[in-house]
Amino acid sequence: GAKADGDVEKAGTDNFFTIHYSAKTKIDASSKTFEDGYAASKRINMGGSSAVGATNKNVIEFTTAGAATLKIWWVSGGDGREIDIWNAEGTIIETTAVGSTKNALYISTIEIAEEGKYDLIKN
Repeated sequence: GAKADGDVEKAGTDNFFTIHYSAKTKIDASSKTFEDGYAASKRINMGGSSAVGATNKNVIEFTTAGAATLKIWWVSGGDGREIDIWNAEGTIIETTAVGSTKNALYISTIEIAEEGKYDLIKN
């Protein structure tokens, strides 16, 4: 269903992710099967641009206890969309799928070198 600016929800195994919603965010029924066989029945439809800082919107936040591999299954909402991973200092450490195609399915694997708080945002 629809969300409001500032809504926050824990998700994932052991509530690993914190999702910061905006009023444009929806959780949609969206059955997709990716090339590695992973199948999803719902998606987070951000609907708007991400904002990081004092007022997070359309951001998925997580913290690692050390180096980690992050695997993201996602669908591009428009041509040229990408996903960025930001560290706590606001530096982009990885950008994925530059030049994506609307409605195309992507699997992005990102190596995170050290422990810390990270934000996954869409552009």
